[in-house]
Amino acid sequence: MEMRLTKGGDSSFEARICSPGEPDTARTAIEDLSHQRMAMAEEKPQYGLTETGLQMLRDTADPNFPHSYDWYVMEACNTAYATFTDGLSLDEAIQRYMASAEDSKRLGVTKDDVAAVDVVIRHDGREWVSEDWTKSESFAQDPVISEAVALIHQTLDEQDTGQDMTNMTMGGMRFE
Repeated sequence: MEMRLTKGGDSSFEARICSPGEPDTARTAIEDLSHQRMAMAEEKPQYGLTETGLQMLRDTADPNFPHSYDWYVMEACNTAYATFTDGLSLDEAIQRYMASAEDSKRLGVTKDDVAAVDVVIRHDGREWVSEDWTKSESFAQDPVISEAVALIHQTLDEQDTGQDMTNMTMGGMRFE
């Protein structure tokens, strides 16, 4: 009997006791596993989609195809009272979002029933226009989305400048 110590491609070691002259199958298995890991790292992730699903996702980014846009509003996110209202036009979604008193809410869009992104997020007293749409092939170069985001920015800015300043305290000063 002899002991063989082998180093795998992933920097791990394996000790194996075997008979003299016996083939070192453990080393072969480690090398094979290492090659599989390298091949997997080189492949682009498929996100668990079929080829048909991947093609549908690619089509959402193609400006040569007509696209559908389904706007939605989520309210009371991550609570037992969460609501999701979809099938809205952009104007309806903006109105519903602005009318909601919820501290945790989102306004977003689903494109071609395939790709979705949250555009405006309000959580824990903070509200922001998310830049996630600029990182998605499905939305980044879409002029409809760009125009919608500009309208949403404008609407939020108008809301901020039009807020009632009565009974507010800012920097120690009270407005009544």
